Amino acid sequence: MSFQLRNLHVLAYASGHTTWLYKPQTTTLHECCAPGHFQDATDMLADRDIVTLACIDGGAMRYVRVIGGKVTLEALR
Repeated sequence: MSFQLRNLHVLAYASGHTTWLYKPQTTTLHECCAPGHFQDATDMLADRDIVTLACIDGGAMRYVRVIGGKVTLEALR
């Protein structure tokens, strides 16, 4: 399923960083973590933000990387 902006919500904001919740209705965790899935949110997401994913098959927290205008999610370390 493609990215849907209405499923992305701010949970917290402090010191220039945002923690987000993304809760899609029909998207799997694997689909959400695929490169480019969050590309339509480049004007909202910032490098080093955190996204909590609540997908139909599970959840995870991911680190946002924005490099050269491309948004990717990386596993927290």
